[in-house]
Amino acid sequence: MFNPEAISQPATNQTDTIHFSPRESEVLPLLMQGHSSKEIARGLNISPRTVDIYRASILAKMRIRKTSQLFLAVHKIMPQLANSI
Repeated sequence: MFNPEAISQPATNQTDTIHFSPRESEVLPLLMQGHSSKEIARGLNISPRTVDIYRASILAKMRIRKTSQLFLAVHKIMPQLANSI
């Protein structure tokens, strides 16, 4: 279940900050734009399954379970990213 309280507060110190790998940082904006795993995979020259693994890692780090919750979570945690998309 999505827990808005878990992500509604901005990070106050480094232990609260979500750290994404370089590849996760490439995949996240593409997910936010609504691209499918296959589209992302073609653009990054990786397999769709690898994209799914990055997606799962991103969701786990953000403490959400569904990609559909990603947009709301990013707006709450990283508004600068959400506004750049």
